[in-house]
Amino acid sequence: MKRLALLLIISSSIFIISFTHFEETKAVKSESIAVVELFTSQGCSSCPAADEVLSKIAGNDNVFALSYHVSYWNYLGWKDPYSSEEFTKRQRKYGNHFKLNTIYTPQMVVNGKYEFVGSYESKLNNALNKIELDPISISISDLKMHSGKLTFSYSLDKQPTNLLLNAAIVERHVENYVPRGENHGKTLNHDNVVRNLKTINADDSGSLSLELPEFTSDEKLLILYLQVEKSLEVMGATKTTI
Repeated sequence: MKRLALLLIISSSIFIISFTHFEETKAVKSESIAVVELFTSQGCSSCPAADEVLSKIAGNDNVFALSYHVSYWNYLGWKDPYSSEEFTKRQRKYGNHFKLNTIYTPQMVVNGKYEFVGSYESKLNNALNKIELDPISISISDLKMHSGKLTFSYSLDKQPTNLLLNAAIVERHVENYVPRGENHGKTLNHDNVVRNLKTINADDSGSLSLELPEFTSDEKLLILYLQVEKSLEVMGATKTTI
């Protein structure tokens, strides 16, 4: 009888642990969406852990993961090949929005509402679990690649008011060896790396053209997402392969 009781206690404990783990790591509600922006750099020794956190959610259908490589680490012995001053400016905009004393890496921003250290997976899960959004639907059509450019048309199912449309060309997975800097000697992996970004005032429909970068892999995405111009809150997103 004592042995049976012990087995029941152990089984119950395993069930409780498994259930709790499921609750902590579940993604956003199926009817909602979340845009997760990670500001990172190959020159930052704290960033690979955050890159791994982003990779865990990069394949989720209703999560739009974006890895923005900033430029301000480039002077420390290694220039991040995916970095851009434009992405640094984007992060500064968030820094002003959240009233931060300084920008930093790794930083995650979820739906323009929550920001935290990007390697804190528990904070990411908490933010995802808070998301309740009836998103504006975005449709993509006439997608073409020619003469070094990506062109497409978009349409929204609601009339936009003071909204920005972000169009990001994303490389699904990249990998490279880092010979210098804080991560010297490491081979780093990144998912959903933003290679080009264009932000415009959103209309109910329109067309866009973006310069195509030199890709290092075959898997590429176009991710579109809407943000309120002043609050930066995300209002909708969609993605498609290119």
